[in-house]
Order: sequence, then C-alpha cells, then structure tokens
Amino acid sequence: MEQIKEKRNGLRQAYRNIPAAEKAAYCVIVLFAAASLVYCAVTGDTENIFLCLLVIAAIPAPRLLEWAFQVRFSVGFKIFLLCFVAGGGILGSVFDFYRRFAHFDTVLHLVCGFLMGMVGYVALDVLNREAAAGISMASRLLSALTFALAAAVVWEFFEYAMDTFLNFDMQCDTVVHSIRSYLVNPSQMAVETIDNITEVTINGVPLDVGGYLDLGHIDTMNDMLSNAAGGILYCVAIRLCGGNPKSWFVRTMVPTVLRRGE
Repeated sequence: MEQIKEKRNGLRQAYRNIPAAEKAAYCVIVLFAAASLVYCAVTGDTENIFLCLLVIAAIPAPRLLEWAFQVRFSVGFKIFLLCFVAGGGILGSVFDFYRRFAHFDTVLHLVCGFLMGMVGYVALDVLNREAAAGISMASRLLSALTFALAAAVVWEFFEYAMDTFLNFDMQCDTVVHSIRSYLVNPSQMAVETIDNITEVTINGVPLDVGGYLDLGHIDTMNDMLSNAAGGILYCVAIRLCGGNPKSWFVRTMVPTVLRRGE
C-alpha cells in the first residue's frame, strides 16, 4: 500500500509547478486541436474528430512519461514534442498537408527518427540507472541509431496491417513513369524495362493518373530512409557536442535520468 501511495503522490507531483512557457504551449495546442475538432464537425469529417481528441488526450503524455520512467525532459523538448504530435497529426490529416506539400511526410519521418534516436540514446541509462556512468558513448550512439531504425520498421508494419486488414492507404501510392520487372519479360529470365509510361488501364478503364502506380514500395522506403536519417542526425549532433551536459543541445534534447527516489 505504501508503494502505491508513493506512486500516486509522485504522479500528482508530476503535474504541479508547471512552468509558464509549458502551460502556454499546452493551452495553444489544446485550442488548436479544439478548433480543428470543430472544423471537422462542421465539414462532416468524422474520421479526424477522433484524431483531434487523441491530440488533446496526449497533452499530459510528456509529464506522464517523466513519472513512469523517472526522467526529466527540458521544457523546450516537451513543447517541441507536443507541437510535433499536434502539427503532424492535425495538419497532415485534417488540413491535408500530406498532399498539399510534397515533402511534409518526409519531414515528419525525419523528426520522428530524430526523436526515436533520443529515446534509444537515453534507454541504456534508464535500463542501467545505477551503472550509467560506465556506458560508453559508442554504445549510446549505437542504441540511438538502432532504436530509430527499429521504430521505422514497426511503423511500416503498422501501415501495412492497416492497409491490408482495414482497407486504408497509409502506404501511399506513387505515380512513376517507368518500371523494371522480370514478369513483363516474355521469358522471365531477365529484367525488362518499360519507360515513358503516361497511361495505364485496368480492365479497360484508364486510371487517369498520368503514369503507373507504385503501390506503397517507394513511400515505405522513403519513410524508412527518412527515419534513419533522423536517427543519424541525432547521433551526429550528440557527437559534435561530445555529450557535454552543459551544451545547449544536450540540455534541451537529452533527458536527465533520475536516480531511484529522486
């Protein structure tokens, strides 16, 4: 019972003494999500109403993560994280930024890889809290990059599952103008290339997309490469500042791992 009470008190403490900048960011994000929810309701976009509610529900998440894993994020990082969640989800889906801006999805995956790199970097300290001082920089950087790559794979598994079982199109199609395949070669013994594709018909009906459809392969690989690039960027930034806890990047983008009971 005493342990349960301590955990409850710790959770209450996590939501006290919130800095003014953090409170202001929370209010702005909640108002943005609420306004987007009203917009969805007015336009009949019922699917994205749930997304707006999820963003609002995610507002307490950074401090909940601090309490659950006994770490401390900087105020700047918490604001950055919430802006990423709200901006990526709402701007992308509700306001169709994925289609309006060609590289919006790529930027999101780059940032996601960066964040997952941070998680991997600090994971070794969390798992080896009492012996963190003995963990080498190389081990931390390898963990950061590995975690970013693993997160990309898991996300693409999720997209594939949604497309396969729920008839979504999360692995977005890409219009291409050339294909290379064994199957289009009569002998199927060599790769055949078809160039300058401007029209494709299915069952005699033109697709009218201006080329051939790549069904998710290019999108998946671009997403994974972007995640990997984000993880590498995080590792490079950490290496450039030498892991110095006094540097701006480490103070902002590396959580402080607390000892038990702190």
